[in-house]
Amino acid sequence: MNYLMGRLAVTAVGTLKTANGQGKFILESASIGSVPIPKILLQEIVSYYSRTPEKPGGIGLDDPFALPSRIREIQVQRGQAIIVQ
Repeated sequence: MNYLMGRLAVTAVGTLKTANGQGKFILESASIGSVPIPKILLQEIVSYYSRTPEKPGGIGLDDPFALPSRIREIQVQRGQAIIVQ
């Protein structure tokens, strides 16, 4: 982690599954710049930057989450996303 300094692009590729107002992201791969990283390292980054007093451990990559704004479902297709409220 000491080698990661300055501004670096973090990329996560995966599948978003949604239903009944809940979402879940299923990670396929992740990288920092052009260097692939393991899921556990991405989890450390997400946990660190998503900590709050209510969630001191931050957000878990495998945790389901509530969709905002009364969204019930998001249908993702190549080149488009359909939001169902």
